[in-house]
Amino acid sequence: MPTRRKLLIDCDTGCDDAIALMMAFHHDDVEIIGITAVNGNAPVDDCTRNILQVLQIVNKPEAKYTTLNHTLYLHTEIPSHKHNARMRQSYGHNSYWDE
Repeated sequence: MPTRRKLLIDCDTGCDDAIALMMAFHHDDVEIIGITAVNGNAPVDDCTRNILQVLQIVNKPEAKYTTLNHTLYLHTEIPSHKHNARMRQSYGHNSYWDE
């Protein structure tokens, strides 16, 4: 039996990443050892909430999570409020096209 590939997935969980996570959880050759959320299509709090919803869908509700309320390292500028507003227009309030 081949060794399963261990993945640590870093994502800005909108609808596209949610689907990718579900596919990864159902892939026989993959073991997800962790998931992190980053600011992207939606603020990081929404992305974290979206990951927790995916974990419920794939029957992994026992997963533990924690959040950081500060930046550890930032190589580029934080996206502006204008950028976030544009993302919300494209992807909805929580990046699941809910609005």
